[in-house]
Amino acid sequence: MTFQSAVLTTMLCLSALAGFGGSLSGADDVRKDAILRLASGDYITGSLGDSATPDVVTWNSPLFTKPLTFPAGRVVSVHFPVGLDRPAPTGAYCVELAGGDQLFGELVSLSPTEMVLDSTRFGKLKIARSHIRRILSWGEGAKVIWQGPNGLGGWDHSGETAKWTEEGGQLVTNNQDAFLQRDLDLPSRAGIELEISWKKKADFVIALGVDDNPKNIQQAFRLEVWEQDLVLMRETDDEVDVTSLLKLKAGDGQLHLQIYLDQEKNRIFAYTADGRRLGDLEVAKSNSPAAFTLAGLRVMNKRGDLRLDRLRITEWNGEAPHDVQGNASRAHLADGTIINGNVQSYDAETHEFIILSDDKPVRIKEGQAVSFSMPAETPEEPRVMSAIFPDNNRISGSIVKIEKGKMSIKCPGIENELVFPATDLHSLASTDKQLPPQAHEEREGRLEIPGLRLRGYLVDAQAEADGSCLMFHPREGLSSSPLRADASGRIVYRDPPPPQPKKPVQQQRRRVVRQRRGFWGGVIEKLSTGNSPGAVSGPSGRAIHLYTGDVIPGKVKRIDEKGVYFDSTMTDAKFVPNEKVKAVEFVRAQSTIKFNKKKRERLLTLPRMQKHNPPTHMIRSIKGDYLRARILDMDEEYLTVEVRLETKKIRREYVSRIIWLHGDDLNLDESADEDPVEKPPAKLRVQTMRSDSSRLTFEPSEVTNATISGASDVLGQCQVEIKVVDQLIFGDAIEEAASQLTYHQWKLKHAVEPSYLSASGGQNTGLDSALVGEMAPDFTLKLMQGGDFHLADQKGKIIILDFWATWCGPCMQAMPQVDGVAREFEGQQVELITVNLEENPERISQTLERLKLSPTVALDQDGAVADKYSATSIPQTVIIDRDGKIARLFIGGGPQFGEQLRKALQEVISGKLPGEDPPADAQPAADEQPTPKEESAADDDSATE
Repeated sequence: MTFQSAVLTTMLCLSALAGFGGSLSGADDVRKDAILRLASGDYITGSLGDSATPDVVTWNSPLFTKPLTFPAGRVVSVHFPVGLDRPAPTGAYCVELAGGDQLFGELVSLSPTEMVLDSTRFGKLKIARSHIRRILSWGEGAKVIWQGPNGLGGWDHSGETAKWTEEGGQLVTNNQDAFLQRDLDLPSRAGIELEISWKKKADFVIALGVDDNPKNIQQAFRLEVWEQDLVLMRETDDEVDVTSLLKLKAGDGQLHLQIYLDQEKNRIFAYTADGRRLGDLEVAKSNSPAAFTLAGLRVMNKRGDLRLDRLRITEWNGEAPHDVQGNASRAHLADGTIINGNVQSYDAETHEFIILSDDKPVRIKEGQAVSFSMPAETPEEPRVMSAIFPDNNRISGSIVKIEKGKMSIKCPGIENELVFPATDLHSLASTDKQLPPQAHEEREGRLEIPGLRLRGYLVDAQAEADGSCLMFHPREGLSSSPLRADASGRIVYRDPPPPQPKKPVQQQRRRVVRQRRGFWGGVIEKLSTGNSPGAVSGPSGRAIHLYTGDVIPGKVKRIDEKGVYFDSTMTDAKFVPNEKVKAVEFVRAQSTIKFNKKKRERLLTLPRMQKHNPPTHMIRSIKGDYLRARILDMDEEYLTVEVRLETKKIRREYVSRIIWLHGDDLNLDESADEDPVEKPPAKLRVQTMRSDSSRLTFEPSEVTNATISGASDVLGQCQVEIKVVDQLIFGDAIEEAASQLTYHQWKLKHAVEPSYLSASGGQNTGLDSALVGEMAPDFTLKLMQGGDFHLADQKGKIIILDFWATWCGPCMQAMPQVDGVAREFEGQQVELITVNLEENPERISQTLERLKLSPTVALDQDGAVADKYSATSIPQTVIIDRDGKIARLFIGGGPQFGEQLRKALQEVISGKLPGEDPPADAQPAADEQPTPKEESAADDDSATE
């Protein structure tokens, strides 16, 4: 391969973003997923629309009812996604034009004033000679190994796609230390055409011939910027060699280089695109970091900004290219000859180029010519947009119109107006400096919807049949359009402040009250005698939280079976029905007490016995305790509640907040499986969020004088000034945002169904829990009878832990059975420990006296041991074997639980598997066998809590 043929392959032009190979298919389908990017960084998905106005881009978005229009001078790029396989350019010649344009095709004629090119894409074109920069013998691109960058696909960017963006297939970043790397199949001797640019500051590193080994990256030939100097360097274990290539000017700039890399001989040459030699390096072969060819390239932006515009890899014969003096017109021939002179014409009959060299005509056969370079003869003309095609053709100029899906562009230097289907495009890219956005008085916000981010403002409008009154005008646009009625997103007018660093706080023990004496017990009992539990602040109205996420500041006056009555300066409404309420706040709790996830789960677990009559409210005291109940009524003095069929009165001043527990969250509606009734299309809803945390949801009907007006089905007529809004949420995003609010995390869930109920007719073996087979968590608890119980001290014994509480009906049914079975095995080192959950000894003693039982009672006063054993539903009975492992875990009871527990104990004592007959020594004594009458003593409801 000669140097001249190397020039052919290394100097061939290409588009900055097109690849080749394969065909483009399904273009009409993918055009709807195009992305338009604006100068501000905003973007919007959609498709190009028709436009009769020159240099105006019309954009159809499925999120708006009407097209949006943008001046071409504010559009950075329009990217049309296509497949990774793209058609290769065809034709004998590639013609490079001013402005970076290039066209492929067959040469028809050439004169001192114009060229006629039969373009494979646009047909015959007349091109002014003054706009031609190079004519290259393309040869169908057979010697090109790789060209791109072809977008982000295939590049390794450390998974951080956001650090690089794609603009018309070119890769752009302004992020510090952002890098790209790719295996490009670099041959051992490679020609690398590289074009990069920057807007503010050049500060980059480009490593040539790398792989994933950090040492090989460090020791590769590298282009680097040192201050304002572009240098070529190589650093090995033994030496560092550096040569300065050129001085870069401050501010924006562009580089178009031709690099020749010889990895066999460890040498590299750098040239300008027009053939001027900049510098070279050669390092001793023994210092090579690798004895083989490395096929990759790495680009890293350090502290500037960088755009990778063009990259092409070709083969090279290893011969050092000749240095071209000056920017003279010249012809490169295949035999290595360089002829200086102007191309005068092309003789189509003889297939010869005629060059005037030293005032003498020279004829060059078409097969001899590699390339013809022509200096610029006219100043660059302004161009608005560049159209890039998948097959490497690229044109730029002014958009004349887009009509019936066809785009017309007038390109400087081309006589013809170029018309093509917009679906043929790979991308559009801005070539001119962006115009400043138009000034406006309206308050500006940031519209955020999946697939869209636009800064802009709302203009006066009324709701339309297929749209809404949210008429949005992009800051960089020329028109406004209503959002669709089914749109979902938000307009952010003021970002929330960044989260404050967490301060260390002293954790307090949480006392989750489960109907025991404590704060609530004290309040309820002392109210009957008129005593106060302590000095607390009086009621001061704060806020009503609705199920939709609304937060209405105001004072709650009364609550009854219908709903909440209140006064608020935010709305004229005075009443909200219970099904719309999520919480009400009266006063701030005196302390902020956090409890762990397990305690919260226990508090929100609904007992099976209450499945069809669940508590409707969670009441929080000013001390931070919680009480599950049903609210019957509340006035200015008292809150009347029902707690397990008992009516209690609590002074309102002791209540800090009430949370509504809606049955819908439990899917209790038995008609849910019925065919849904078709509902009319919902109208757009908005929710306004203010800096004072208040929220208001309603259906907007108009925007007038920077005020949104509408109606709420709960609160009636609503009006909100845009100037006081931090965020305007609309559509389904309202429910999404509400689901993240604190009170919306408070939802009841059903207790775990015992296995004997879950599996029809199945036997409850106690083996279903994931804890079975694990070491039993160690603990120490105070005993009600005095002393401590330490589980670790019980090795060698079989321990039965029975988790229970006096308020638990199923516990009262199961405990006599557990106590009776445990007594049957007293002589076999079986010990029963009943673990009471968070109750006082007085209440426990009263219950045991009533049941005529006297088991050993361990006091789990803060629920910590119950958490260790995942006792979210009680009764829960655990058998721990002699090695300290959990052998069985039962949830619930039932009339046959005594027999199931007895069988499990026999198996644990004997070491037999379930279903095997235990040995005789594992059987209880004959006089200890229960009678049918004794066993049926607990024949009642077996629900669990």
